[in-house]
Amino acid sequence: MYSTGLLTLNQVLPLRSLVLREGKLPPDQCVNEGDEHPDTFHTGCFSEDQVYSIATFMREDYPGYTGEGFRLRGMAVLPNLQGQGLGKQALQFGIARLKASGINYLWCNARKVAYDFYTGQDFIILSDEFDIPGIGPHKVMMLSLEESKHE
Repeated sequence: MYSTGLLTLNQVLPLRSLVLREGKLPPDQCVNEGDEHPDTFHTGCFSEDQVYSIATFMREDYPGYTGEGFRLRGMAVLPNLQGQGLGKQALQFGIARLKASGINYLWCNARKVAYDFYTGQDFIILSDEFDIPGIGPHKVMMLSLEESKHE
């Protein structure tokens, strides 16, 4: 059994290393700029001794968009548990927190392997595919956090 909630930076780094850097970088080298900013928060699914999924949310507007934005970074799920909803739970926990704070949108540089995951969570594609050296193909994707005006 596991819980979904907030994590510390030190709790997310081992999974970032394993999944996002394929174990090629030690956890202490997987810190992103902004990880320790007071507005940044980390979510995930976890038990007392294991972290199963992670997501980091940091205040960062996307160029050309109005309102307050947050950027999703470092989202990962243990490889043997992918496809079981643990990533979705970490993401939804963070989205609920952003909505409660009046944030207008969430955006990310999505890896090619995750395009379907994000579109399945109502993210829209904003960019053509581009390459991040050493990591691979990505697209910018965005989720509006504003409630629909239509009933």
